Amino acid sequence: MLDEGLELLAKLWSGEAVAHHGKHYQTNTQTFAPDGAHIPIWLAATWPNLKPFRRAARFDGVMAINQDFFTQLTPDEVSEIARYIKAHRQTDAPFNLCVASITSDDAQADIDRAHALEEAGANWWQDGGFPLVETLEDLRKRIRRGPPRV
Repeated sequence: MLDEGLELLAKLWSGEAVAHHGKHYQTNTQTFAPDGAHIPIWLAATWPNLKPFRRAARFDGVMAINQDFFTQLTPDEVSEIARYIKAHRQTDAPFNLCVASITSDDAQADIDRAHALEEAGANWWQDGGFPLVETLEDLRKRIRRGPPRV
C-alpha cells in the first residue's frame, strides 16, 4: 500500500491529469497540483533494514535512525547508508540524508559529531530524543541549551 500510495502521490503532484487504478487506490482527476511544483517526499527508515532505504532512494530524502531507537547512528553507518542510497538512486536529483541525533552538554563534541556525520554523507541533523530514552526534564534542558555553539 505504501509503495502504491507514494507512486500515486508523485503522480498527483506532477500537475498532470491522473488516471490510477491500482490494487489499493483508484482515482481519475484532471489536475491536483496547480503548477506541478515539486513537493519533496522524505521517508523514514531504520538502519540496517534495507527495504525502506531502497524505497527512499526513489524519492527526495530519508530520515535515518538506528533500528533499536536508542543507539545513535555512527558516521560509518551513515556512510554505508549514503553509499546504499546512491547505489539505488535512478536520478541525479539532490537527495537529503537526515540523521536523528541528540545533542549533549558538550558543544564541541556535538559540533565534531555533526562534521563527522556530514563527511559521511548526511546533510541534515534532526535533534530530538524519544520519550523512551529521555525524560521530559532532560528534553527541556536541551531546548534551553539551544544548538551547539563554540
